Amino acid sequence: MKKKPSYLFSFLIVLFISIIFAQPVLAHGDEPRLEVTPERLNPGAVLEVRGVSFEFEVEVTLTLVASEFELPLGTIVADADGVFTQNIILPSDLKQGVYTLRATTDDHEIISPQFTVWGSAITDGGDQRTDEDPLLAPMPTIPISDSISAPLLSSGQLAAVSSRSSWRLLIFAALIVFGVLIFIARKVKTKN
Repeated sequence: MKKKPSYLFSFLIVLFISIIFAQPVLAHGDEPRLEVTPERLNPGAVLEVRGVSFEFEVEVTLTLVASEFELPLGTIVADADGVFTQNIILPSDLKQGVYTLRATTDDHEIISPQFTVWGSAITDGGDQRTDEDPLLAPMPTIPISDSISAPLLSSGQLAAVSSRSSWRLLIFAALIVFGVLIFIARKVKTKN
């Protein structure tokens, strides 16, 4: 009969140790990546690029890359979820071949999956892009009401909140363990 409290005590110690060494779960644990559609298109066509798992509100510089060819496309800012979607109008004089997009941030350099440019250039009868027109076509945005939007925290503030939450959880777990130990000690003491 005395083995029961020792099993419970062992279980509580293992539980306490596992809580101490548990790693926090991060929302953006994945490596950033680029997704492009379509995989095959003509010069002058619109390429949709989507960035996923970037840091929130980070500036991302896009470059069109092929062998011995680089064309800077501009800079995009990821949203609060670390996501961006952008339409890129490819130059109508772009040579046929295999291309990728390179996204550069302060911390990462990400290469998109390859896509193929082939066929004749797409023209809209005089509405062709000139050198003054931007290569990045803005995506339509939906305004968010002030009543819905929450204030954004910087990465330093998020780390501080995460650190405080971890300590609170640790203190709470310690109090529970000590409470259970006191309860067990009283039960054992009353049986003797």
